[in-house]
Amino acid sequence: MINTIDMNSSQYIWDVAEYEVPPIENNAFFIATHQTVTYGQTQTTCPTALQDNYRCDDVEKKICPKDIPTDNTFGIFTGNCVKSFENATIKVCEMAGWCPEEMTNSLDFFINEKDLESFTVYLKTIVTFSAFGKTLRNIDAKTNFSCRYDGTSANGDCPILPIGYILNNIKTNRVALLDEGGLIEIRQIWTCNFDRNPDKCSPTYEFNVLQSGDEKPSPGINYRFAHKYRLNDTDYRILQKMYGLRFVVTITGQGGQFNIVNLFVAIGSGISFLVIAGVVCDFILMYGHKYRNRYRQGKISVLDMDDQSDAKVLIQPNATDV
Repeated sequence: MINTIDMNSSQYIWDVAEYEVPPIENNAFFIATHQTVTYGQTQTTCPTALQDNYRCDDVEKKICPKDIPTDNTFGIFTGNCVKSFENATIKVCEMAGWCPEEMTNSLDFFINEKDLESFTVYLKTIVTFSAFGKTLRNIDAKTNFSCRYDGTSANGDCPILPIGYILNNIKTNRVALLDEGGLIEIRQIWTCNFDRNPDKCSPTYEFNVLQSGDEKPSPGINYRFAHKYRLNDTDYRILQKMYGLRFVVTITGQGGQFNIVNLFVAIGSGISFLVIAGVVCDFILMYGHKYRNRYRQGKISVLDMDDQSDAKVLIQPNATDV
């Protein structure tokens, strides 16, 4: 027995095929949070939506264009001025296309925020540190799949992240994010010391909002898709505009390991630096410092030879202050 659901009621069941669309993306996944559904559209003429702001009232021929695409690309203007589908006391321009227009006779469905927070994402990643010939995975035979990542060191090797934890660790307008959708980065960070057991190297996570729900002029993330069917020789379709959270996964990291060759290279470089530093400092004191004459007197000994066969050495005393 199949129970039917009143589509006009506030209750609507979403299964995986509805809130995870499209099902597969490269290094990303999408969770729908809000959808606008327009049922029974067919190719005909109809009033434009009040939201389009094409009111014509009593001067239709001067305001309503003809054979020109609408700004939202939903159809073509007919040039006629007709009563609004939403409010019969207002006249708007008529269009030809899939009718009724999306914003005139549509239903909005929102995901329950508490349900969304209880969703989890399972990240299965492999990283390679080519300089050290190491390949690591974030899961192994000891992985506890009943865990939930909470940012603590004891939970660092858990590959299952609650959506609620991610949303609680980003700064954004939560209401606008769920209503209009958004783009969120999940950054997996590896920092490994390969002098220790590589199996003990676990990733940490950071979360960033790349596009928010209240960003102007183009907020959130959304797209449309349609399901078409034919009834009594007439083509119909159900139009769905899907808003949601697109999560993009990026991986960064760094690793280190002791190497005796690199140690000696570093020591040699340090010694060379000290030698060069001494030469540079000596040059500055000899030729650039304001007390360079005193420095020279303290540094240089002068040997003076007289006319006799015996040599007499005269040594100037060292300067006491430089």
